[in-house]
Amino acid sequence: MKRAAGQFATIFSKSSATFAVLATLAISGLSSPSNAADPAALQQLLETRSCSGCDLTNADLSRADLVHADLSSADLSGANLNEAKLNQANLIGANLSQASLIDTRLHGADLTNANLAGADLSLAGLVIANLQDADLSGANLLGANLDSANLHRAILDGARQTMAGLQAINVEQGSGYPMDVLGINLRDANLSDASLQRADLSGSDLHGVSLVNADMRNARLEGANLSRINIENAQVEGTVLARHIVKDL
Repeated sequence: MKRAAGQFATIFSKSSATFAVLATLAISGLSSPSNAADPAALQQLLETRSCSGCDLTNADLSRADLVHADLSSADLSGANLNEAKLNQANLIGANLSQASLIDTRLHGADLTNANLAGADLSLAGLVIANLQDADLSGANLLGANLDSANLHRAILDGARQTMAGLQAINVEQGSGYPMDVLGINLRDANLSDASLQRADLSGSDLHGVSLVNADMRNARLEGANLSRINIENAQVEGTVLARHIVKDL
């Protein structure tokens, strides 16, 4: 009898715990936005590192280890990917608009045709990443490392450099990110046929960059390293270079 009572107590305890979890999930579902990440997709990604075409809108993937992950065509708009490891990940056609990728490792990642409009890529590592045809319009590239990256035909219109994201993390988490960052490392990157209208590249390293046929109208390049750049057929009207507005170059 005592054994039966003990078994009943155990079952009741487990049932109560399960009910509590379900109740919590139900409440969370009611309070969460309708466009929150699909829990099943999130679990699949973390367990298999493969979630092509998945709905991961607004997902919290900060510090996640997603090296070599397949996220092609996935919807990661608004996601938190701060300090995540996405080296050599497949992000072809992925939607990363308005996502936070502060200090994210994306070295060698394939972001061909990816949507990074308005994304925060402060201090992100994108060495030899493939960003061909990617949309980075309005993206924050403060301190980003794009050494030898492929940005052929990429859109960087209105790309900016702002401390807002780093300041927020420092205040909330005390992470101690540097607050004196300036410039983007684009050394030896391919920006041919890219659009950089109104982009803020001040203080950036553009040594050896190919800007052939690029649209650089009204871009800001004060204090940038422009040694060995190739600007053949580039549009530079209104470009601010060393405090001078370029009309013809």
